Amino acid sequence: MINMVIHLIVRLLILILFFSDVRMTRKVKAKDTTLHRELSQAQKYERILYYVLLIAGLIVPFDWIYLIVPAIALAYFFYYTDREIYIGSNAMYFRAVFYEYKRIENIQLTDHVLQFDYKNEHIRLSRPLIDEALLEKEVVHEVNKRIANSEKRKYKGKKHA
Repeated sequence: MINMVIHLIVRLLILILFFSDVRMTRKVKAKDTTLHRELSQAQKYERILYYVLLIAGLIVPFDWIYLIVPAIALAYFFYYTDREIYIGSNAMYFRAVFYEYKRIENIQLTDHVLQFDYKNEHIRLSRPLIDEALLEKEVVHEVNKRIANSEKRKYKGKKHA
């Protein structure tokens, strides 16, 4: 009886987390309609694995030995959703936070790791779930272009003074 209660709690937790993540993502996309992402082929397979594990975590039999499947599904849920990233025209969105390009400094994309300073904190995202070429083109270059333009404006202001 206790194993059934534990299974039900874990499965309910999986459902609640999944549907709240879907709902939050839809709200965010409705708020900023420019948010998008493209996945590489390997990332598409990883997304399929994500859905398969969630479904498997919900349909396994109610036995102690099978409790490992919902536990793995929960762990993978947090691993997967922590790396999801959406990019827009003025900001990127991940970890339930919008990061505006105009406030990003020292951005780097090296060895599948995106790092930057935002306000007073250092953000590090390993293996973001987005095609790296798109991330490089639309985020890193955009931020570096904005930084260069602001430096030019600062230099022009000092030159005329």
